[in-house]
Amino acid sequence: MLMRAAKCYPSYHDTGNESSKSSMLRPYLVMLFGFLMLFSFSARAQQDTLTVGNKREIDQVVVSAQRTPVVYSRLSRIVSVTDKEMINQMPQSSIHGVLDQISGVDVRQRGPMGMQADVSIRGSSFDQNMILLNGIDITDPQTGHFAMNLPVNLSDVKEIEVLKGPGSRVFGPNAFGGAINIITAPADSNHLSIELTGGSHGLYQATALTSFQTGSLKNRFSFSKSASRGYRTNTDFDTYSLYYQGMLRMGDDRLQMQVGHKSKGYGAQGFYTPEYPHQYEHAEVSLVSLGMDIEGTLEMHPSIYWRRHQNRFELFREGENWYQPQDGYWVKDRRDTAKYVEGVYQPGNYYSGHNYHLTDVVGVKTTSSYTSSLGKTSLGFDMRSEQIWSNVLGRPMNDTLSAKGGGRGYYDKKYHRSLINFYLEHNIYLKRFSLSAGLLVSRSNEHDPGWRYYPGIDLSYQMTSGLTSYASFNRSLRMPTFTDLFYQGPSNVGNPDLKPEKVLAWEGGLKFNAPFLRGHLSFFHHDGRQLIAWSRRDDQGGQVRWKARNITRLINQGLEVSLNARINGIWEEASFIRRFSLHYTTMNQRKLSSDGRSKYSLNYPDARFKARLTAGFQGFRFSISADYLDRAGKYLNYNFRQEAYTGQQPFKPYWLFDARVGYQWGNWKLYGEVTNLFDSQYSDIGNIRLPGRWIKVGLERTIALSGKD
Repeated sequence: MLMRAAKCYPSYHDTGNESSKSSMLRPYLVMLFGFLMLFSFSARAQQDTLTVGNKREIDQVVVSAQRTPVVYSRLSRIVSVTDKEMINQMPQSSIHGVLDQISGVDVRQRGPMGMQADVSIRGSSFDQNMILLNGIDITDPQTGHFAMNLPVNLSDVKEIEVLKGPGSRVFGPNAFGGAINIITAPADSNHLSIELTGGSHGLYQATALTSFQTGSLKNRFSFSKSASRGYRTNTDFDTYSLYYQGMLRMGDDRLQMQVGHKSKGYGAQGFYTPEYPHQYEHAEVSLVSLGMDIEGTLEMHPSIYWRRHQNRFELFREGENWYQPQDGYWVKDRRDTAKYVEGVYQPGNYYSGHNYHLTDVVGVKTTSSYTSSLGKTSLGFDMRSEQIWSNVLGRPMNDTLSAKGGGRGYYDKKYHRSLINFYLEHNIYLKRFSLSAGLLVSRSNEHDPGWRYYPGIDLSYQMTSGLTSYASFNRSLRMPTFTDLFYQGPSNVGNPDLKPEKVLAWEGGLKFNAPFLRGHLSFFHHDGRQLIAWSRRDDQGGQVRWKARNITRLINQGLEVSLNARINGIWEEASFIRRFSLHYTTMNQRKLSSDGRSKYSLNYPDARFKARLTAGFQGFRFSISADYLDRAGKYLNYNFRQEAYTGQQPFKPYWLFDARVGYQWGNWKLYGEVTNLFDSQYSDIGNIRLPGRWIKVGLERTIALSGKD
């Protein structure tokens, strides 16, 4: 994320009290988790003699719609489920690419292969969506630009579920526009898989993963390394990731754990401002979580987690053939000294160092569910501590701390907030009628000390065996990010007086669910209040500066149509066409009052059409996807030759085609993939040109391992 060039201070370790409120809370969170686990075992011990009814249809369970899993046909919300088979058939090699194939989801990329991308659900901003990994909230409190910095790769993913529309009463604050749950799981067989990929622009990727079972413990390890020299100046990247997941079966109960780490560095050519294009970013994310699934008449699901994200942002890239420190300045080729305005020779006009940030998130949560003749009732609780250390974001500290892995870096600011949430939900299923009503009660130390209430209700009626009508009403909130609150830079200015965003959402439509055909028709209306946007007033003169403000009110209305057909499920192997899908979304946003031009909001997909076809025979598989996007709004165009903004420029509509062909024989798999098949010129974000045609070729080998299958 673009940050100001902060003044450098000598880096040294704090000799006083270095611990923060966040670190002080951790022992109490661990103690609370221990209490929840003890209570869970106690509850289980009292249930051993009881019978459990209402067994779920496991092959259709969806976890992203309510506090407790529910069979897809009973859902009163729209949840898109993309399983492993569908993922393998897509001409995509990143989680970002797969998400962009889902109806109602808009992924605005700045770099290739998921280096940096902003995810939107039904016109929401990139800060307004919750990201979960196996149900653990890994949303980044610093900025939504880092929301998709995940410690997993596409090869790890078993399923992706997208809850469309506000879901704060289900998941808590920040599920404002929706929620994305990325699901991984150890395989049922013992095997080792190795995959090698090469392609255009010096791309290479090596992935190794293994699943094996030892006794009652299922394990999964994965490692991935990839790099590219980039498709134009300063678009190179280098990344690796490690991930472990374990699942221990204890009778009917399960203990689940996951540990992950990802590191990536990438040239960020003009990512956050075109005025200083030679940007660079290095980010690392680590995650540890532990949870239990306690089955019985009283089901319990306690868990505890820790997520750390650290990044270094270089407004003027450091390195050979780039800028290097020399006599207190950053110099390139002895002729180019890093400064903000050419020809202005003042001390404050020179770049004085990179920006360093470290965020720690610690959380504990539990959900308890009880089934009776009156339905299924769920109670939930979570507590989350969010802390940042930075030389840009937060409030001044009394000391200066050396940045983690930052070399010359330091932290002289920090900020902490804590959130406590309670959930109540009740579900009723009466033959054709389903009802889910719930309430979130939330409190944060960041604003007034009072409690806030966010209710919601979802209704559905099964008109026929395959056709269901539904309606829902939900109220949600979104907390400002640390960047919203504190950022100060040459082009952007934060606002510590920001208030949480609020939205009232209504939705209704029809769902079609047959054995081989699934789809929906949905109309949604979101009434957003106090929405946060980076905007500038028309009367501002001189240098363009965007400031975070609460836009008073924004109405977002839309229509979504989706159809997914599994043709080979009807005619089996006799059909050459395997799957076919069509998705269409149209939206309209209008400000009832505003505070200037918005930088990110109102650049929603005015109209978007997606189609994908998968075919195959014997060992061959072929898929092609088409994507048409007409984005609303304009962006402030920057002329790189004149080094000046030249006025508003509308986004141009475009078509993209991607294709993939593969052949599998035995335990070998060979595939080729082409993204942007016809080499279209397009951009998702103003002034950033995305790659043209990109060709990839890969080979995968799976080796069976001895042991218990």
